[in-house]
Amino acid sequence: MILGYDADAPGKKAAVRAMRLLFARDVEVRVLEFPGGKDPAELVEQGRSEELAERAGKAASAFDVLVKTALGLFPDTLEGKRQAAALIAETGAGLKDGLLRQGLVRAFSSGFDLSPAVSTRMLGFEDPAPARGAPHPARNAAGESPDRRRVDARVFGEDRRREWMIIGAGLARENLMALAYAQIEDGDLEDPVVRMVWDAMAAQYERRHVVDVSELAAAFADHPQAIDRLTEIKIKPMPESYLTPEGFADLLTRQRLSQLRRRSARLRERLKAAEDGRDREELKRLQEEDRRLQEEMQSLAPR
Repeated sequence: MILGYDADAPGKKAAVRAMRLLFARDVEVRVLEFPGGKDPAELVEQGRSEELAERAGKAASAFDVLVKTALGLFPDTLEGKRQAAALIAETGAGLKDGLLRQGLVRAFSSGFDLSPAVSTRMLGFEDPAPARGAPHPARNAAGESPDRRRVDARVFGEDRRREWMIIGAGLARENLMALAYAQIEDGDLEDPVVRMVWDAMAAQYERRHVVDVSELAAAFADHPQAIDRLTEIKIKPMPESYLTPEGFADLLTRQRLSQLRRRSARLRERLKAAEDGRDREELKRLQEEDRRLQEEMQSLAPR
């Protein structure tokens, strides 16, 4: 479908509303652009229908127009870019067709100067976790079923997202950085890139009690994964629920509890090995460690 709205601000906003409806039906959309703020109806009234038809043949991709329009509707500031990114993500949320999604990702990447991976995450186009329960009897060399591996991968992914949320909240609010600095312990953050970023943040905070995002980004010039994530954090707004002391404390608690559970699962495997090997001293030591872990998990669990 080709959209031909007026070139003024109300016309652009109307075109964005139309895109949202059409994207939800996976319709390929192109847009007529009229330089100089012209009204398309004027061309017909002036007997210039052939010019209108010629323009229709050169209609622009709706994705490119959406990104350009969104960036033009808001100030050229960090907050303005956040608002523009939110408008684009909301407009394209209904897209299901993979090729159309790729088109929006390419336009978004170009407009915001971001990598496709970051753009995909910001647009909410990451593939959902596979459904559970499908019958797959095969197992890998470790004896794990595919169902179990999928569940572990999803939990692991949730932990990683939570870890980056902690980084983002700490960068957004000085009081939350202070809270994180006081509470995060070795082993609470498992993703190696997150740990690298957190160590740099903690070192900055220890020196000056403040974290400079630009200095942080410069320190990771040779680490594209870190740069991508830090860029995403700068542009994409954090949920307000995590930017209160109570919400952030809950985020830290859930992360700590998740890591304790993971450590407990690994410890159980070592316990079984000690039992099989009949190593009583090792077994006693591991049982005591397990008891402490269970007590800490119980103290952190929601009541």
